Amino acid sequence: PTREAIEKLVAARLAADVMGVPVNTVKSHLQHLFRKLDVLNRRQAVIRARLDPDREREIELFRAQEY
Repeated sequence: PTREAIEKLVAARLAADVMGVPVNTVKSHLQHLFRKLDVLNRRQAVIRARLDPDREREIELFRAQEY
């Protein structure tokens, strides 16, 4: 496996542990999100979200929930 593949798996496992769901659930939700945003990966999803002014408020609300 490549370094990128290992990093993706570790991130998915961490997210799954935090949310208390199976890792495949995390992967499935990410794939649906990528399709909805019309992107291929996490990096593109972050860039798309940051560039979309309509999503700015949603991002702020999400960050507020983290803390």
